[in-house]
Amino acid sequence: MNRIDKDDIFSLLFKTALKSGEVALSMQSTIVNEKKPVDEIENETSCHKAMREAKTKADEIVQEMFLNALLPYKDILTLDVEEDTCSTSLYNLKNYECTFILDPIDGTLRYIQQEDGWSICAGIIKENTFLCALVYFPKRKIMYVCEKDKGAYVYHNPKHIDDRKRLVFPSMINKDKIYYNYRLATSFVSYLQENGFEMIEDTKNQIGCPDAIIECINAKACAYIGAGRNLRDILLAVIFSFMQQGKALDFQGNPIVWETHGRQKELVITINAYLMQVLSKYKK
Repeated sequence: MNRIDKDDIFSLLFKTALKSGEVALSMQSTIVNEKKPVDEIENETSCHKAMREAKTKADEIVQEMFLNALLPYKDILTLDVEEDTCSTSLYNLKNYECTFILDPIDGTLRYIQQEDGWSICAGIIKENTFLCALVYFPKRKIMYVCEKDKGAYVYHNPKHIDDRKRLVFPSMINKDKIYYNYRLATSFVSYLQENGFEMIEDTKNQIGCPDAIIECINAKACAYIGAGRNLRDILLAVIFSFMQQGKALDFQGNPIVWETHGRQKELVITINAYLMQVLSKYKK
């Protein structure tokens, strides 16, 4: 296969997310933390390091299920995936024109601790534009998705690909609360506080990055701001940007250019017009 069929590949991701979600759920009660080596990060909390170290057999199994499902596209897809598993060597393309992004278990530590805030995150990006993305919370039975030229949708207890509702912002919006990750410069955090925003780090109050972005989707927060985030960890932000009025910006308020792989250096998702004005005046 030498071209991407957007509808076909989204259908493959959707079906594989459901199947792999069932597998991950069935394994959760007896799962063991195998841990993986990680590099030291200056000023990192022990809690955050534990999250990065967490790894289970489920991570590998879910990843293999996706890589096997996408084998028809192996000659035109580059990989940006969490684990090094058997099938990664089958995908040899290196030019990043079209990339499959996967975090098989995002929130592995939560998964190990028997919580429900873990998810399966998958997406396809082509030439800096997302063709589709999904974030599935199997234990919550909810899936968020987006498709190019179609918009953003949510599935409750997903079973059939067409049984979904369009994601829309509520009429009541929190105009002050902003979540951010710890890599954000303290000077930038202070600048936004001086302009009247309540700044909350996304590891505080046991909320975590995914639920912080979901609060933005539900308009309980006006923005999420990330610095140096892996794309596979912020696919919910991509889905937010596909919602009507949803914006994905850099730190100066310009439209985002999505990275084709790896880390997104700057990211602001918001629907707050005042915040956009504040960003446009920010000087690094």
